[in-house]
Amino acid sequence: ISIFILVVVKEELDMLLQHPDVAGRKIPILFLANKMDLPDSLTTVKLVAGLGLERIQNKPWHIRATNALTGEGLQPAIEWLTDQIRDIYINKR
Repeated sequence: ISIFILVVVKEELDMLLQHPDVAGRKIPILFLANKMDLPDSLTTVKLVAGLGLERIQNKPWHIRATNALTGEGLQPAIEWLTDQIRDIYINKR
């Protein structure tokens, strides 16, 4: 992933987090770091730092390395999201 793309993604994320429909709500956010099988892919740690994800403190978020071609990482990611939705909207946590 190029620095340019990372900057664009960060700007889009910032706009999304500031949107009135999102800003005041406890909405879980799942980041899928796809194409992790490629040799030049960034680690999830570097993506967290590059996108500034640690500053998201009022919403549960999770980043998962994935490979859409093999399905690697997708099942645990969806399970995390399902658990979050259940906790927030069904169990009212």
